[in-house]
Amino acid sequence: MMVRLALCSLALLVADALVAPRITRHHCYRAVNSETETPGWKRATPNALTALRLGCVPIVFGALRCDAPRLACGCFAGASITDAFDGYLARRWRVESRLGAFLDPVADKLLVVTTLVALTASTPGVALPAAVIVAREVAVSALREYCADRGQRDAVAVGGAGKLKTATQMAALLVLTGRLAPRAGLGLLRVSAALALYSGALLFAQARPVFAASDAAPG
Repeated sequence: MMVRLALCSLALLVADALVAPRITRHHCYRAVNSETETPGWKRATPNALTALRLGCVPIVFGALRCDAPRLACGCFAGASITDAFDGYLARRWRVESRLGAFLDPVADKLLVVTTLVALTASTPGVALPAAVIVAREVAVSALREYCADRGQRDAVAVGGAGKLKTATQMAALLVLTGRLAPRAGLGLLRVSAALALYSGALLFAQARPVFAASDAAPG
């Protein structure tokens, strides 16, 4: 049962990361439908799924610290499924919101970083790729904030390498939390760390015109 759930979640993660439209996955761009046109439950569902993912974070951490891999894997799989569906439903129903745009990346990063921290304490070999992944996330988040402050958010849009990084990273964490195949999970995590460095370097290269424009600006 646990293996089937893991495979199902992995398939959803790969589909969401590689097949999703080449736009940011955050479900906040425009409020197309007015409140009178869209049922309240449709407006609330995407953000509720994101909030559910946030609620899974302490459960996954606690399960890993208490040596309950089945609970950790099941909860992580459930959180991953919400990650695949919250943005999809928001776009499909055209109920994007600013709150969703804020919560979605926060929930993603909290889930990944917290799981990595818990795994570092219990699984040999996780510390180095975990440090690389966390450092990359911090650097890229700062880069996106820098570009957004200058009205150039699209300069660091997610590309194919970033989506592949996300897919391998979530797959690795799914395998490692459930102790389904530790060697394979660690191998996937190392691949994800390499992709994190590569995709991060690409984003910084994409942002060079923004840096150049800032240096050239008077004052």
